[in-house]
Amino acid sequence: LTMTLGLAEYKLPEGEVRNRALATANSGWAQHSPADAANFVASLPPGEAQQNAAMLVLSTWAASDPGAAAGWAGSFPEGPMRDSALQNVVGPWADTDPIGAATWVGNLPAGSSKDSALSTFVGRLSSSAPDVAAQWAEAINDPEMRQTWMQAAAQSWLAEDATKARAWILQSSLSAEIKEILLAQP
Repeated sequence: LTMTLGLAEYKLPEGEVRNRALATANSGWAQHSPADAANFVASLPPGEAQQNAAMLVLSTWAASDPGAAAGWAGSFPEGPMRDSALQNVVGPWADTDPIGAATWVGNLPAGSSKDSALSTFVGRLSSSAPDVAAQWAEAINDPEMRQTWMQAAAQSWLAEDATKARAWILQSSLSAEIKEILLAQP
């Protein structure tokens, strides 16, 4: 497998075919040895091929060991790739172990990647535990993103338990306009 990846990396010209070959080979490797696959991805030159391979490794790794996948994703520098990486980890983790995912998300350093991870976490919880999702949405630092996810959680919560949702909406930091819209719903 290492030889296949090496050939794909160095013998194929830059472009979509090379990227697909690397991703396909790395995906299989990630199923059997995600840490080794992650090390290989780290050795790739920055760019689309590396990012695609990293997301495939993370998706596979998060399904079997979300804590380890989270550790690797957390080592990425702040930016769009880190945002995507954290989202790829927290989504499946929230589905299988929301408490573990919550602990991890809560301990992330403030920044756009934490907000991205929180938005994915809130999105996953909104249908199954909208009251919990609403509380986590308040932790999003970006004001526009926070309002969007608080509103989404509140709408789900209104469908599940309108009385408690309305009480939360009234005391929340939602804008007066959004509160009015939400509270006008039957």
